[in-house]
Amino acid sequence: MNLLHFVDKVFKPSPIFAHCDVPCGIYETNTMLIAAHTVQRMVEVILALPMDKPSLKDRNSFIRCVRVKEEHAQICKEQLMILWADFFKAEHLEKFPDLHDKVWKAMKLCSENKQNVDAKLAADLEKAVGEVHEMVEQVKVEPKEDHTGAISDNPDAPKKKLLGA
Repeated sequence: MNLLHFVDKVFKPSPIFAHCDVPCGIYETNTMLIAAHTVQRMVEVILALPMDKPSLKDRNSFIRCVRVKEEHAQICKEQLMILWADFFKAEHLEKFPDLHDKVWKAMKLCSENKQNVDAKLAADLEKAVGEVHEMVEQVKVEPKEDHTGAISDNPDAPKKKLLGA
């Protein structure tokens, strides 16, 4: 047994999860848009379920929809945090003076949607996420340098590069 295996046995390593802090310039908003839309759709499905004497199937659907709604609200929140912490820069604050407020409110809506089943809150989340998406779209640029493996913060850039467009 080598020393590293011994240390791993004594001090159990735990997994860590993070968006990398390498300045790859690859940022996308599709994940948070889909997550917010999923929250909205799960709220629709939950509200359509019978509440008086629900069947076992209805109860199962309710539980599954709540789980999916909460997971996607968390995914949306994580994507917003990544954009807020890693993508947006000081010059973006000059262009969007309300950026911090909009992102903060969108993240709060993620939490509220986890805590509630409310069509208005779900619609508000989709709208808020759409506003953050629009800000990203207005300021994202192709990187000037060409790093191997870091094509762009534009999700369409790999297709452009591969197809020669």
